[in-house]
Amino acid sequence: MVVQIMVNEKSVKGKLNKTELIKIGKGLLIAVGGVVLTFVSEIVTKYDYGEYTALVVAGSSVLINAGRQFLKSE
Repeated sequence: MVVQIMVNEKSVKGKLNKTELIKIGKGLLIAVGGVVLTFVSEIVTKYDYGEYTALVVAGSSVLINAGRQFLKSE
């Protein structure tokens, strides 16, 4: 599979433009932020989430995204 990156802003099936790549990158950073936030909270609280770790990571990612939207200047 070949992924082509388009510079123009028109969305075409099977190709990614710059705007879409930026959105994917932001999503990646939010997901990684959730993992880091969960890891840090486990260290600080000395609490192991065990089988609920995946839910805590998802919740942390949602909190990061909510904070990002709250601080966005629009």
